[in-house]
Amino acid sequence: FRDLVKLIDEALNKPAEFQKSFKMGGVEFGFHPNLDQMSTAEYVDLMTYNSEPETLHKLIAILFRPINGKDALGNYKIVKYNGSDKYAEIMKQTPLHIVNGALVFFFEFVERVTQEYPEIFNSSGSSEGASAADFWFRWGWYATIVELASSDILKIDKVLKIPALEMLTFLAHKMDRAKLEASLRDQKQGKNITRL
Repeated sequence: FRDLVKLIDEALNKPAEFQKSFKMGGVEFGFHPNLDQMSTAEYVDLMTYNSEPETLHKLIAILFRPINGKDALGNYKIVKYNGSDKYAEIMKQTPLHIVNGALVFFFEFVERVTQEYPEIFNSSGSSEGASAADFWFRWGWYATIVELASSDILKIDKVLKIPALEMLTFLAHKMDRAKLEASLRDQKQGKNITRL
């Protein structure tokens, strides 16, 4: 029992160093080579799984996938994303120091994206914002994907293949434009009221 406690203590206190690849079960897994180029599907799933203990293995299965090619410089490609189910169970065996290192790297990416797109990730605190938060809590990213697909279920797969940062830029632009249009409408209505 003491040996087990010692191993757990060592694992939890081991510094979180990022490791871009590792072997497990005879398969070499590589960390996503470029998070800025991930698809909307990868991004949405990562944000959905976040770092909850119950879904952490699914998050790791998105970030680390089997390597399916390397060049002479050591750059690699990973298998195409097709959901996390195929590798999720094996990822439960990923060494904790690899998981911790990946999470530090991933959370730095999330923090950067959150700062780059305040239009999307910062709430206004208004009653409209509270209603939107309720809607968001119920429907999450699905509502965004449906909006981007113009409510056409046949376009959802196409939207999920768009690079995530491209999708976020589009959403931020759309939200800024809606705010501008609302502000101009309010100004125009204000002028009409003062004329009466």
